[in-house]
Amino acid sequence: MAQVQRDLCRLLFALVSSDNPEHVIAILEMAWPWTRALPANDQLELAAEVGRVAEMSESLGTYRPLLDVIADWRRTARAWADGLVPLESVEIAEELHAERP
Repeated sequence: MAQVQRDLCRLLFALVSSDNPEHVIAILEMAWPWTRALPANDQLELAAEVGRVAEMSESLGTYRPLLDVIADWRRTARAWADGLVPLESVEIAEELHAERP
């Protein structure tokens, strides 16, 4: 099972790393129909984040971070589908600083 998870993460990373944004959105909409509820910019952000996290998860051999990111984006899509809109933009620092455990 672990090999299948690693292979799926590599495939996911390769798919969402496409240079063509329309291709990335088409892939997401086929694989995860719920992404159609997201604005195009959010779909591209989802692809970028999922790609990075999939690559990291595969290299660490832990898939919880990837599952959490996908679940968070799905909740965001559900909010958009329910007619909720963001109250304000939130800028995330490019480099997050964290204490080591």
